[in-house]
Formats: sequence, structure tokens, C-alpha cells
Amino acid sequence: MKIQSLWLCAVGVLGTAAAPAVFAAEPLAEVIVTATRQGQALREYAGSVSRISVDEVGLVGSTHHSEILNRAAGTMIQRNSGQESLTAIRSPVLSGPGSCGSFLFLEDSVPIRPVGFCNVNELFEVNTEQAGAIEILRGPAGVVYGSSAMHGAVNVLQPAPRDLPRHSFGFEFGPDEYYRGRFGFSRTGDTVDFSAQGIVTDDGGWRADAPLREQKLNMALASERGDSKFDLRLSATNLNQETAGFIQGKDAYRDRSIAKSNFNPEAYRDAYAVRLVGHYQRPVGDDLQLDIRPYVRTSRMDFRQHFLIGKPLEENGQDSLGVLTAVHGWLGDTSLTAGLDLEVADSFLRQVQEGPATDGPSEVANAIRPAGKQYDYEVRSIVAAVYGLAERMLSERWKLSGGVRVEHVEYDYDNRMIAGNTDENGIPCPFSGCLYSRPADRTDTFTNVTPKLGLTFLANDHLAVY
Repeated sequence: MKIQSLWLCAVGVLGTAAAPAVFAAEPLAEVIVTATRQGQALREYAGSVSRISVDEVGLVGSTHHSEILNRAAGTMIQRNSGQESLTAIRSPVLSGPGSCGSFLFLEDSVPIRPVGFCNVNELFEVNTEQAGAIEILRGPAGVVYGSSAMHGAVNVLQPAPRDLPRHSFGFEFGPDEYYRGRFGFSRTGDTVDFSAQGIVTDDGGWRADAPLREQKLNMALASERGDSKFDLRLSATNLNQETAGFIQGKDAYRDRSIAKSNFNPEAYRDAYAVRLVGHYQRPVGDDLQLDIRPYVRTSRMDFRQHFLIGKPLEENGQDSLGVLTAVHGWLGDTSLTAGLDLEVADSFLRQVQEGPATDGPSEVANAIRPAGKQYDYEVRSIVAAVYGLAERMLSERWKLSGGVRVEHVEYDYDNRMIAGNTDENGIPCPFSGCLYSRPADRTDTFTNVTPKLGLTFLANDHLAVY
């Protein structure tokens, strides 16, 4: 019997209580989104948002985040080798520097990377496979999120301990030596809840010399005492991937031997990320709610740039901490939100080419890429932002919203090599000079003002125009 390549077998044991059968038709539940970092009815938000529910996440059982995110209108995640991807949200498929600063990726409403330091593939750092919900904001994400949300934002919401079963376990296997296991458990008490869930993947890859191993872990501690609530969440991911390079030639993908080949067996990507995020809420007076989210993040990545002549090795990393604050309240019939966001980050990048370039299309292309260190720099960044948002029902069906965000960013760049476009020893390259040019030490600052004005008409319980 020939086994086709589109099968997948899975066995699992779930420690959940059976839900009672419901035979009577029930009205559709109101969809709540966190587009402003707090719960809000989807139809009252003056913007375009899709929410992927926990039921959809479980039904799809995605092996790559593109499989679940592409269910949202206007979203197209292009899968590359292994867990890599390119993102498009109402936009072209952007790559390289063009993708950094275009999309904001968040977990529980907190960005996963410092402002200005993204990785085009960074969605693999989030556990979308076990998410409680995923929200996609299309278009500029307003005054609350600020930088890096030019084309849209993806917010992955992890489940609360009370939303998880006491015990769960699952195992899957498939063709090309694919194995994946997952687990989860939770404990709830009178004042403290705890949960942990994780997923481990070992994929042999359908192309030659292209396996990957990936682990993801999420832990949550939730405490509620009186009117105060405090959550502490830990997210950790690790990826060890042997990357498959491009195949070339017209209709090359139709030749199975070429399609499954890997002309860059030396390429790889090793990356890990850890984030610790707190969330404190409590009322302040009768009409005010305080919301504070401190966070600490670290990430590292090494990868062979097989797509560049000379195939240099890049090492980069970021260490950052910050806090997102907000005060929610009412002034008469007007809902008000104001906050202060602060962030400090230390980042670095090194790029080294072990030997002379020999794979370029010409002698010139090889000569301007000398062996040795090509980049070595560190950057200290500081971000401070204040914002305010007001919403008011003008009538039973009309809602007006408006706000502004003022954000200041400072980058202190430290070049740890000889400045200019020479090799690492200061020797110029022949022809037109070396390709890689290193600026001298410098400090750059940016201050941006972002306004927003929205008007929403609530036509009925299921339709709104904004």
C-alpha cells in the first residue's frame, strides 16, 4: 500500500470535562477585541480587526503560523524554509529592511521586540499553536501601539489558567520524520491560579538536509485579591533549523528531484527568545482603572546568510526592559484612556565572512566582499511615549473617537570596527570600494506625533460602519 504525502496521524489524551450538549439555537456571542489593550466590542472599534478564536486555533492545529493567520481577511503570511516567513497585511509581501517597522508583533498586547529591532521571521518566537486567541489589526494600529505598526499588528493572546484543562497531552506524527508533542496543565485556587503549556517539534523536513527542532513554553501565574489583579507570564522559544536554499530555473519545482534538493546544506538558523511580562490592574477611585505592564525580554540568533555572496554568518541579539501604563476612566459620558510607555534596549549585530567570496557572478562582485569581519556594532535605544484616547457615544448609534500619541526614540550607535567601506583592517577593496560600509559612532533621535479620529455608526447588533 502506497502511503500518500498528505496524511497525518495523531493520538491525544485530554484531561477536560465533557461539555453539556446544547440543542437549542443560541444567539451569537459578542466578539471582544483588545485593539486598545483593553476589552472592547468589535463592532464599536473604529478600525479593521479580525479575531481568530481558540476553537479555530485548536481545529486547524497549525504546524506553521501561516496556516492559522491566513484565515484572517487581508492577511497573507508566506512560508519560507522551516519556520521562516514573510508577512503581508493589506500590503505587498515585504522582505528585508522593508518589513521592519511595517508590522508589529505582540503577545498579550506587549511587543515581542524592541522598537526598531525586528527580525523578518520573528513570528516563530510566539506560541501561536496553543494561543487562546489571535487578533490581526489591519492598517495603522492607532495611538496605543505606536512604532512598528504601519501596515498592521498581530496580537497573540495566551490563555488564562482558568481557560485551560487540568491536564492535557497530545502527540502527532507524519511523513518526512515529523513528530510533535504538546502538553498543558493548570491549577486554580481561591486567590492564585497557575498554568503551563508547551509544544516540542522534531521535523525531518521534506527537502534534503533541512530538519528543524523547535520548543515553545508558556507559563502563567494569576492572582486576584480584592479589586486588584496581577498576572505574571513567561514565554520561551528555541529554534534549531537547517535551512534549505532556493531552487532556480523555469518550472524547476515540477521536477521532484530538484524540488526536494537543497543546494545550501551549510545554511542554518539558531534562535531563542525569552520574555517575562507582568500585568497589574486595580481601581483608583470610583471612575479610574490603573493598568501597568512591566516586561523584560532577551533574544539571540545566529544564521548563515546563504542568500548573500560569500555566505557570511550573522549573530545578533537584544536585551530590553520597559513598562506600558494606562489609566482608564470616565468623564461624564466620555471614556478616557491615557498612558506612558517607556523602554530601554541594548542590541548588537556582528557579521563575519570566513573566507574569500567565490560564488559571485563576476570578479568585481567577489572582490568587494572581503573575508573577515564586516559589521560589529552595538546600539542603546531609549523610547518614551505618551498617548491619550477619548470615545463618546453621540447618540444611540453614533460613536466618536479620537486620540494622539507623541513618541520619542533615541538610538546611540557604537561602531566597534573601523568606520567606512574598507575591510576589517582598513584596507580598501579594489574597483569601487567594499560593499559593506560602516558609519562612525552617532546618535539619532526621532519624535513623531500620531493622531487618530474615528466615527462609527452602529447600524444594528451585527453591523457597524466606521
